[in-house]
Amino acid sequence: MRRAASATIAALLVGGLLTVPASAAQARKGADRIPPRLTVTSYAMENNTLTVAVSAADPSGVRGVSLLVRGKVLATDTTAPYQLTADLSAYSGGEVRWKVRAVDRRGNDRVSDDRKSRVKPRPDGNRPRPAPSASPSPTETVEP
Repeated sequence: MRRAASATIAALLVGGLLTVPASAAQARKGADRIPPRLTVTSYAMENNTLTVAVSAADPSGVRGVSLLVRGKVLATDTTAPYQLTADLSAYSGGEVRWKVRAVDRRGNDRVSDDRKSRVKPRPDGNRPRPAPSASPSPTETVEP
């Protein structure tokens, strides 16, 4: 008696390991395509520093949570409870849109809705400049 083709399992020897390819239906059943649960539990702005508390969970585990401002990642936390902090002084004197993104261990992600926070203007009216380097540049000569 002959078995139906769908019941046949083929085995391949690859690199010394016996592998058994799953059917397309089995692969779909076991594939995790569900993004992690994500909730912004609180946020506050103080002295142009945004602090965001986030709850994220997934059966496969959460790889990390990131704070995005205008599409740029400003902070990432990989350990629960997730808390993200970013200095938004560079966006001085305006409203800033931000969101939070969580990624699970299988690469699925979920992004929160946009939120808005107001960044106060700096007293001098200028944007902050990067701090000077503590080490000399390669072209500088330092004499003893």
